[in-house]
Amino acid sequence: VSSDSEEYLDIAERAGATPLLRPAELAEDTAGEGEVIPHALDCYPADVVAYLRPTTPFREREVVQNALKFYFDNDFTSMRSVEKMSESAYKCFEVQDRLLIPILQDGRDVTDEPSQAVEPTFHPNGYIDLVRSELVVLGGLWGPERGGFVTPRVPEIDTPEDLEYAEWWYKRRKNENC
Repeated sequence: VSSDSEEYLDIAERAGATPLLRPAELAEDTAGEGEVIPHALDCYPADVVAYLRPTTPFREREVVQNALKFYFDNDFTSMRSVEKMSESAYKCFEVQDRLLIPILQDGRDVTDEPSQAVEPTFHPNGYIDLVRSELVVLGGLWGPERGGFVTPRVPEIDTPEDLEYAEWWYKRRKNENC
């Protein structure tokens, strides 16, 4: 567990994890995995890095185990956890100069189609990501063979409103397997 918080590292160590004190510059909101993962590998070399983002705190052990199996059973350079989007990204727009421009630019207009008629799309959710360390050492992160492991939808916490929702969600599910 990589953090700049002694308190969090103490908790992680008591739970059986290996703590790694992160430098202040790698603990800012602007620090990305492209800086954080190489730092962790410099301190603790490994063949594969498992990256569990703290902004996605609700995980089920079985889902993580299935993700690990999925990754190691395939020949991916990396694997990202994803969840199905409630609306396909193909039905989305960009706003350019006050005009709605469909994301899909292949001549089809699917923005008014029923959701069931449009290909589903998925977005990364931070549940668990895995990457070969050799890619990180070479300056990359995900590589050309990026596997996608579909997980259940769980709250991501990026805003105060997200935290309120996560607290509500947790109270409803606390007797389950999270």
